[in-house]
Amino acid sequence: MKILQINSSARSNGSVSSQLADEIVADLKNKNAQASLTRIDLALNPVTALDETALGALMTDAAARTAEQSAIVAEYDAR
Repeated sequence: MKILQINSSARSNGSVSSQLADEIVADLKNKNAQASLTRIDLALNPVTALDETALGALMTDAAARTAEQSAIVAEYDAR
């Protein structure tokens, strides 16, 4: 089982929704010891807004990308 937990609260500490999500994930992991967790906290690592430039870079074939487009795609791929 793969678990993806995305926390989007602006409060890195003390967020009730993040605490609830942590409890749910802990319960899932207790029921399935083989479960792997990917946790993304958007307050700590905000995602760059998808604009026309980024969309163009993502839609361009890798071999045809400019250096700027390649850098944009690399940033999105790193997530």
